[in-house]
Amino acid sequence: MDSISLAYAYGWKNSGDLAINQGSIRYLNSLFESLTPEVVSIHPSGSEEFRETSEILPWDDLRYELHGGPMHYNPKSQSMVEQYVALAGDGGRYALDLFNGRLRDTGSGTRMAEEIRNSEFLFYNGGNLIHHKRNLPYLLGVLYPLQVAKWNDIPYGLLPHTIFDIEGRYESLITSILDGAEFVWTRDARSYDYLSSQFSLSTPILNGLDTAFFLDEPTVSSSDPGDSSDSHTVAVVPRFSTLGDTDDLGADDAQAQFEQFLAELTEAGHDVVLTVQTKVEEEWVENNQTLLDEHDIDVFTSYDPQELRTHYDSVDLLVTMRLHAGIFALSVGTPTIGLYREEWGPKTPGTWANLGLDEYALSQEEMTPDRLLALCDRVFDNYDEVETMIVDRVTLRKQYMLDETARLLKET
Repeated sequence: MDSISLAYAYGWKNSGDLAINQGSIRYLNSLFESLTPEVVSIHPSGSEEFRETSEILPWDDLRYELHGGPMHYNPKSQSMVEQYVALAGDGGRYALDLFNGRLRDTGSGTRMAEEIRNSEFLFYNGGNLIHHKRNLPYLLGVLYPLQVAKWNDIPYGLLPHTIFDIEGRYESLITSILDGAEFVWTRDARSYDYLSSQFSLSTPILNGLDTAFFLDEPTVSSSDPGDSSDSHTVAVVPRFSTLGDTDDLGADDAQAQFEQFLAELTEAGHDVVLTVQTKVEEEWVENNQTLLDEHDIDVFTSYDPQELRTHYDSVDLLVTMRLHAGIFALSVGTPTIGLYREEWGPKTPGTWANLGLDEYALSQEEMTPDRLLALCDRVFDNYDEVETMIVDRVTLRKQYMLDETARLLKET
């Protein structure tokens, strides 16, 4: 294979999204040591978002060429009139690429279509972009690169995704895209079970890991953290929001339970560091400064995946409500307890299940202070065993992903 493309590069306001993009490129660099992937941004060249992408994406020795994308619609920065104009233009470009693809006309269309046509294989970036709860314009937008590949007979495959709730009026559109792929990777066990059991897809469905795991190698720590009677450093990441894929959260006592857990954790003699890696945690800190001061809880803030991985590598344990905080910690071998709500989809419990860490993932109903403290003690009392298990399982699954993708590509 002499040329490959990756679409989309997206999401720079969230350290998790940035890590997915960097991890996907690192994954492709590992698969193709002599190739430079052509990476298509979701943002058009010349836009502020594209400029920011080009500045933030570079890291370490990643090899890639970045190109502008076709999507001008941006409701976060555009007025209503600007949104309508942008949508009309995006629709026109979509129709032109469709028309040219069916006519096999390679002389016009978007730069994205040109890059995909000129590649021998399109990789579709990972995350949780594909689910039915979004509207049709959103769905057509995120599936746009895959449609271009189909229209031009370019083989494509999906990097690890959380895929859920695709039944409904757009089910046939989504399943036709999935079934046209050479392979579909899921990043969690629940998505894998869902796709495998609910749909009759002929394409290979494989269960892997989020590509952010490819940014580091997990290691076993050289120091002995002791047992549950000793003092430990515990990082915590709260999430009480309706951002992203989250439905509206009903009134409950989850936050009060979490605050009580923090208080009891410090009373047990542990050093607690509240970690901020999105604006949402910043707001939580501002609203709960009295609690943090009262219990002498430190705050660490960073939006950089590399700094966050170093931070999580320096603590004994992470307790997180945010998926990519857990991925950063697990990717360097740090024991991690994942907390989740069903409204957030299957990504957290499914990721922990992929690594055989089910007992260290608690739902909203299970995350009582007593249950959390007992689970922390279990980690400390069995630290070497838990840490070694994480390192071994992350390493094996990453190698499995590389080996299986290489095998499947030889068959295309």
